[in-house]
Amino acid sequence: MESGYGKLVNILPNIGANIDFLEDFNKLAFAVEIDDARMIGETRDEETLNTGYLNTKGKGMYNRSLDVPARKEVHRSKIVSFNTTASQLPGLALGLNTLDASGNANLRVLAYTKTIDAHRIFSVGIMSWWDGSLDEAGCCWMEVAADDPDYQFGAFNTKDDHSWDRPQPQTVRKLHFKRAYREPPKVVLWLNSLDITHQSGWHVNIYAINISEYGFTMHIDTWDNNSAIFACGATWVAHSAGARGVASGICSTVDSGSVEFGRGVFEKSPQNIFLGISSLDFRYRCKQRIELRSSNVCKDGMRVHIDTGDDDNVGWATASYIIRA
Repeated sequence: MESGYGKLVNILPNIGANIDFLEDFNKLAFAVEIDDARMIGETRDEETLNTGYLNTKGKGMYNRSLDVPARKEVHRSKIVSFNTTASQLPGLALGLNTLDASGNANLRVLAYTKTIDAHRIFSVGIMSWWDGSLDEAGCCWMEVAADDPDYQFGAFNTKDDHSWDRPQPQTVRKLHFKRAYREPPKVVLWLNSLDITHQSGWHVNIYAINISEYGFTMHIDTWDNNSAIFACGATWVAHSAGARGVASGICSTVDSGSVEFGRGVFEKSPQNIFLGISSLDFRYRCKQRIELRSSNVCKDGMRVHIDTGDDDNVGWATASYIIRA
């Protein structure tokens, strides 16, 4: 049987049409949705930052509605061309920015990328599995050049520390930068995957402590005795503190949402805005939703919105952001 990669490559010549197919790929139900054909083969300037968003809105991800056995995977993805001629392709930092799911099933979601080096393209996807039931999910991605002199990024998952069937209320890992900074950098964390119980709601917090020139300590925690984290993944991005042309930080549902970049950080309104979920404290309900967005962006600041629909359902939530010129 032709591989999933082979299918992706073969459909590129016909990319002008929307494509939706289902195949048995490594015994998994695998659906690919290409919903932005304009991005394939699009010509960009060499220095243009490759960024974007993927959202499954209107394309629900319900494993139980598929005519396949349980434990299958459901994917929604799109293919994008790299806009660089560098011999080593860039890396892609991912963060979830939208979740809309039923409260009567475990939350199972994963944002991922797959790179096809020979064709200089990559796919960005969102996956659910087992009995997961997502009405909507979304993520953002940020390109980081392999030889970027400042930005560094990576990912960590609780499964790197312990098995999914031995959930822990706190997972701690010391992470090291490949290149040391002159002073402690800024570190931004985004959730990129979740597999958590639903009995008492969503309760997860990721954060960094003990940030130094050489690395930091990541926490992935829950605090509810009835809330088990089977698996949780986080993306981290580091950049020099005080650098021009970049701003980063955290906003909470208890904040006003107003963000000030600082004087002289940007010469004009920044075009690259990355918002990712970094914590959730949602009480149990039949329906749970969070969506991040920005508004009123200018060279001096912006407003971050953490939309949850029903305020009675939310204890609090946080969004971490990186803004690049």
